Amino acid sequence: MTILKLQIVLALPHKLNLMKKYFTLLALCICVFAKTQATDLFVDQSIAPGSLPNYYNTIIAAIVDSNNGDKIFVKEGVYTGNLNIDKSLSIIPLVEGTKITIFGTISILGFPSFKTTLIGVNSVSNLYCLIGTQTSTNKATVSIIDSKIDGIYVDADNYDLKCINAK
Repeated sequence: MTILKLQIVLALPHKLNLMKKYFTLLALCICVFAKTQATDLFVDQSIAPGSLPNYYNTIIAAIVDSNNGDKIFVKEGVYTGNLNIDKSLSIIPLVEGTKITIFGTISILGFPSFKTTLIGVNSVSNLYCLIGTQTSTNKATVSIIDSKIDGIYVDADNYDLKCINAK
């Protein structure tokens, strides 16, 4: 009987270590998948910064906090500042059919499989699609829909530019 008890005591730490490995792997998977899910972010100049989760009072702040795949819904209005977009995301009016006016340059720095969409954006400055990671075999895509931008400069070797109802 003494030998049997000793075997049970020795086997228990092994099973605990195995369970710890499974729980660690499970926790890691949850963290990775939770972070990769797209989020809707909102921009409204009348909202105080930090007063509501996922709400920002500038487009720049929303871009900085965004992740690949996020959608940034912007309340109609006039926004100032240069936008530097280095993530796959969409900038969309909060209310369909309204316009977002931006006084500033929009610079896009793409990478392979990069996809950025601008809908309802009126920019009184320029849009630059700059060389990011070389993407000649899998170009970055920039879609401009229902928008007016004064000047568009594109590195055609690395970007596919799609304009739909854009001026």
